[in-house]
Amino acid sequence: MKTILKINKGVFYATLALMLTFYGGPVGLIVLGFVQIVSAFFLTAHLYTQSNKAKKYLTIYWILVIIETLILFLTFKYRFAVIDFETSCVIILVTPLIVATYFFIILTKLIKEYENINKPYASL
Repeated sequence: MKTILKINKGVFYATLALMLTFYGGPVGLIVLGFVQIVSAFFLTAHLYTQSNKAKKYLTIYWILVIIETLILFLTFKYRFAVIDFETSCVIILVTPLIVATYFFIILTKLIKEYENINKPYASL
């Protein structure tokens, strides 16, 4: 579990650094999205039934992913007809970053909770 956190932390901070460049941000978001979706599938498979907190956090995450996908789809489909180019660029870059930040926060909380549950008890 700590490996998942380390990988996500590295890719998340690399994406934040790449957001300073024009072309690096979208590329970093694609890589970050792939890493986080794979991590979310793993967490859903292993932690969804173990705690109510994990169930709540992961359900909210998957709902946000569906909403974000719809927003991005509609933005790409109607980009120039409905909103101007600058607004669509902000939507394309900001909404995935918001969901990625939420996932990074819940990943940290769930891994800490998982480690506390599976921590061996010391007997005296």
